[in-house]
Amino acid sequence: MLDILTAVTRKMTEGELLQLTLLGRADVTEEQYFDVLRRKTAHLFSACCEIGSILGGAAPAVRRALRDYGMNLGTAFQLVDDLLDFTSDGDSLGKAAGADLLEGKLTLPLIYLLEEEPRMKSAVQSVMREGSYEGEARETFVRAAEKAGALERARVCAASYAGAAVKALEAVAPSKYTDGLRSIPSYILEREM
Repeated sequence: MLDILTAVTRKMTEGELLQLTLLGRADVTEEQYFDVLRRKTAHLFSACCEIGSILGGAAPAVRRALRDYGMNLGTAFQLVDDLLDFTSDGDSLGKAAGADLLEGKLTLPLIYLLEEEPRMKSAVQSVMREGSYEGEARETFVRAAEKAGALERARVCAASYAGAAVKALEAVAPSKYTDGLRSIPSYILEREM
């Protein structure tokens, strides 16, 4: 367990440092985005699930399944969180909406939007540079992302990872606990999306 905790701490630190190198950049690739996401979130979920399996005395195949479940669940969770930051209002989020872009973080919906609408790059850079939506309304980005199919693409991606999490549980014996784990990906996808 100590090896798992050490590895996840290292991965999370690397993810934070990598994210710092990408702040304020409108040219972040999907690959770079997922690299940060996995290091900062997915590996943590994975480690928690794997440690739980160790503490429960699970067989190696179940341990691997729960590690995979956590990796996919963590990825789906962060994708939905990024979508909610982009599309929700502050009241339903409980924090300022659109904060990721204000902090200079390019998330998957915007990466997909810029692939489809490269002309919006200067507007994205302006918001990141100014740390404000005064010059460019956040709703403009949301409408453009919806129209370009970027939001749906990001939703499909999140659903794919949620599905992979459920599939990983096939190696785990049926029980009320497995049923509980199986319900979490659906809950994540249905969060105010």
